[in-house]
Amino acid sequence: MLVADSMQLISRNKSIFGVVILFLLQVHLTVDAVRMSEYVKYVSPFLLLIVSLYLFTLHKSGVIAKSPSNGSNLKKTGTGWVGVILCVLSLALCYEELRKLFIEYGEPIKYSDVIPQLEALYDRFAKGEFPYYPVKITTLSTPFPVYLPLYWLPVGIGRGLDIDTRWIGVGFLIIPFAIYGWYVFNKRITLWLKLVLILLPSIVLWSTILPRTLHMPITLETLIAAYYMILALGLVSRNLPMIVIGITLCFLSRYTLVFWFPLFAYLLWTNASKKVSFIVWGSLLVSSIIVLAPFFATHPYALLEGLEYHN
Repeated sequence: MLVADSMQLISRNKSIFGVVILFLLQVHLTVDAVRMSEYVKYVSPFLLLIVSLYLFTLHKSGVIAKSPSNGSNLKKTGTGWVGVILCVLSLALCYEELRKLFIEYGEPIKYSDVIPQLEALYDRFAKGEFPYYPVKITTLSTPFPVYLPLYWLPVGIGRGLDIDTRWIGVGFLIIPFAIYGWYVFNKRITLWLKLVLILLPSIVLWSTILPRTLHMPITLETLIAAYYMILALGLVSRNLPMIVIGITLCFLSRYTLVFWFPLFAYLLWTNASKKVSFIVWGSLLVSSIIVLAPFFATHPYALLEGLEYHN
């Protein structure tokens, strides 16, 4: 019996480590592959798709589900607050390297028009102007902003606190990191696995910080990452309010969700009760009217003009 239990534990550990390796491979293909040779750069999207599909098949076949997370014989080895502290601490450890990176690229406008557009949108709004019209970056660059309100409204926090806009996104990450830590440490899994899982979100951050690439210091993608983490946490915990909040944050910040939104709607409709779908889409509709109507009721073609400019 003891031998059988030991063999089962070894088998489970292999599955867990396999999933972690696939996760790390996803991170590598997303962050590092674009800096490699031309051949790898153009092949990496297909490799990323294959790795992601393999993770999906592992889940569907029950390999992931059969991990100790569902073992009723395992007692909790900590409380949710321990997970919150550890996960937020893993984020805080990134502070010094981020600070150096933000100083090294102290003027994002020299490298990208993303943050200048976001700041211009908020500053115009704060002055009572309609924000959606071209932003003059340089004499040769006058982009038409198409960012949705929940992407640029948080800039006001930075303005109010008189801090660098880029820290706003990092600050927003504290919320999903804390929720994630709470969720992990309340799972009935072994302590070592909890610690491994706690490190995964910060590994993604470090993978963009350590290479000292331009991505982190010249954009506000950390804010979008926080929104998507909230949605993911809502889905994995089957928490309906969190799903509604997450999909609303994603929908009202980046229009690029149109690439996955139809699939999400289909999966929700087929895997949850119809009541859940009606609650999610009803809440999203109401939120969209509240947030978008003040901007586009009198200027309905502003976003289309912006999209036309970028096309």
